Amino acid sequence: VLYGVVRTTSGQPVAGAVVSARPISRYGVADSAVTDAAGRYALKRLVPSGIDLSVTARGMGRIGPLPMLIPSTEEKHPMAQELDIGGMGPAVPLAPKPRSAGTLKSHLVMLPAITRDLIPDGRGGLDALELTGLVSLGSGKPRPEMKFGALALGASWGASRGRRLYEVSSPGGLQQLSSTCDLAAFDARGHRIWSRSLPFQPAAVAAGGNQTAWVVGAHEGFGIATLVSRTGAILRSIALSPGSALRVATDRSGDGWIIDRKAGLVRIAPDGRIKARVYLPEMPFAVQPTPEGGLWAIGGGIATLIDAHDRPILRVVRPQPIDLSAVDSRGRLWILESGKLLVFAPHFARSYELSGMPIQGAAGLAFDDDRRLWLLGLDRRRVAVARIP
Repeated sequence: VLYGVVRTTSGQPVAGAVVSARPISRYGVADSAVTDAAGRYALKRLVPSGIDLSVTARGMGRIGPLPMLIPSTEEKHPMAQELDIGGMGPAVPLAPKPRSAGTLKSHLVMLPAITRDLIPDGRGGLDALELTGLVSLGSGKPRPEMKFGALALGASWGASRGRRLYEVSSPGGLQQLSSTCDLAAFDARGHRIWSRSLPFQPAAVAAGGNQTAWVVGAHEGFGIATLVSRTGAILRSIALSPGSALRVATDRSGDGWIIDRKAGLVRIAPDGRIKARVYLPEMPFAVQPTPEGGLWAIGGGIATLIDAHDRPILRVVRPQPIDLSAVDSRGRLWILESGKLLVFAPHFARSYELSGMPIQGAAGLAFDDDRRLWLLGLDRRRVAVARIP
């Protein structure tokens, strides 16, 4: 149930307004209601999904839509949404259909061992995170960078600009690097700087400013976000909504962007202030910051570009889930779909072929600051490298 009150900007209730919810995803259900004399409405047929909420009032026209996320909740508690019909923003523009822009020439690079992921090295290049070490790809050729024993299965990693790696141990992981601890930091030579246990179950980590790290997870039924110092001390912890925090990314200001299972996307400053909550059509499973201070939030077949002022300004809707994506140094979103590379930005959408598609399928997609795209093959040994326009 979604309920609330429709008011004017001066605070007066609006009677007889039609409040409509239109599903954005194919899993949603449409619903509408008419406000009573006190401006109250209730939408009782909604299911957990993304919706566009609109208000139509006599003499005021149609206002909206306002994108919202109806979260999944076992308790089935109603959600409240107060609507100021003077403050509802315009619809988020949809990205145009990508037009063909030719072929990107690529060459193949063989990695020395099975690679788990491609991660930024903090210096504008990329590293290949292997099962037993880290390989630098900064020069375009693999070069051993770090050696360690064995990677914890299911661990989540974050790399900082100070050439520091962070590991959190996931449930069921081997925890071979951080022993029995929940969080560990490693220097550029692979030596463990510190490790510590946490008072909650961690789910993901991302490097912040000044070699700090944001760690998110769950504690006593609530999501939690914790900022850890360069020495491993807990600087502050912020409780979120019931459930758990799933993912975290950091922007250039050091703010943590947390995917909260119940509250959508939450932006938290290093001093602990919650700066913004952004509700999206689909619960995002990934967030990727842009150089301009915004980020792309990706969930299901929808990617939303959020600017530095926390406003959704572009929505990309694809016919299938977005599995592989990356953001280049110009803030453009690249998606691998059906063997093609699609790129999106405001007022811009292109489609590229990759010369010969030298690898069958892909397990990873990343960019370095030298305008090179790195596409990790399903065998996790071969990488197709192409320079982007």
